[in-house]
This record gives sequence, structure tokens and C-alpha cells, in this order.
Amino acid sequence: MQKNKTEHYRSIYKKNEAKYLESFKEYVRFQSVSTDPAPEYLKGCQDCAEWVSKQLKNLGFKGRVVDTIG
Repeated sequence: MQKNKTEHYRSIYKKNEAKYLESFKEYVRFQSVSTDPAPEYLKGCQDCAEWVSKQLKNLGFKGRVVDTIG
């Protein structure tokens, strides 16, 4: 049974591989270094957080961005 599930998900991945790869490339383009407090990374971190929240919502999850001080 497990093999059938694995094959099922593998086939879904293969059918959508190009889309998944483009999505990953979009994600890693964000200039977001969350451990660096420099102002030049703030917008990138915020944009990245919004993008991730949108992706989660598109998958049916509840997602939101929460501002923090650090």
C-alpha cells in the first residue's frame, strides 16, 4: 500500500515538476536575510513572508504574516 502512495505522489510531482521548480526559484530570489537587521533586508523579508503566506493559503492552509520586533 505504501508503495502505491509513493508512486501516486511521485507522479503528481513529475506532472508538476516545472511549476514546482519555478515556484522554488521565485522563493529563493527574495533578498531576505532574517538574521541581519540591516534595513536593506527588511522589505525582502516582508515580501518573502507575504509570498509564503499566499502560497500556504493557495494550498488550503490558514496563513498570515505577523510583524515582530526582531
